[in-house]
Amino acid sequence: MSVAFRREGDDEHLEPKFEIPLPPGPNLVTARGLALIEAKVAELEAALPGVTEEAQVTAARRELRYWRTRLATARLMDRPDGSCVAFGCRVSLTMSGKQQTITIVDDDEASPQSGLLAFSAPLCRAIMDAEVGERVPFGGKADAIEILAIDLPERWAGQQMVEDRGVSEKLVMIDPGAAFKDNLQQLPAVDGVSRIDLLDPDGVTVSSIENQPGKQGSLAVYQYLKQAFKTLDAEAAEHGLLVFAEHTADARNRPGAHPNIDRLLAIAAGGTPLAIEVIAGDS
Repeated sequence: MSVAFRREGDDEHLEPKFEIPLPPGPNLVTARGLALIEAKVAELEAALPGVTEEAQVTAARRELRYWRTRLATARLMDRPDGSCVAFGCRVSLTMSGKQQTITIVDDDEASPQSGLLAFSAPLCRAIMDAEVGERVPFGGKADAIEILAIDLPERWAGQQMVEDRGVSEKLVMIDPGAAFKDNLQQLPAVDGVSRIDLLDPDGVTVSSIENQPGKQGSLAVYQYLKQAFKTLDAEAAEHGLLVFAEHTADARNRPGAHPNIDRLLAIAAGGTPLAIEVIAGDS
């Protein structure tokens, strides 16, 4: 029904006319945060033509206005150097005797239950610019927080590592042979990689592969899969199984003996895809 013909009393049944509140302060974003905003705008724009109920149309347009505003005002931040706590860093710290790890992100990307805190959060403001080993006050207590480590999630570090090697971020895929040793020689080196974190769709780290003897082969394969496929989905997993060559057959015969191959088998069989984050470090 046209708004022009709506009775005066109908207004009380309409959706509230206020806009979705915008977070205060500058709209700083990581590369991942910007991609999430762009995806949300595209999703809402695609869904809007199929919405027919007037109240739902009003709500959908209101949400779309919010995300278009966030996209228009987004300010993509430069990669931090990791020398001190900054926007986009992953920080390990102790507070009140408890150790925790957080990643400082934008307001829309924030998910406290997954360790992703908005840069505007009190804890993030308190530790900003602090260096490893430094103690900072918080909640009215002196030296309440100690900074244990600062590193760069793949959203920054992986990009820098690729640039340093002088290769395209989209790696040319190899043609795996029958021997893992031969395949491994075709993969990029893992110098400068501290570890690889695997994250579920909620952003929770479900497993890590450290740069340690006995794990460097898996580290190289997973780094390669990240560069070639971006996401560890069924296609990437199937290719990874070919790269592992004879070890894949052994993993099928001995479940649990090769956990990093078991994971690929599960995803190739329809398991939940995982995000791959390459963490830089001195190794």
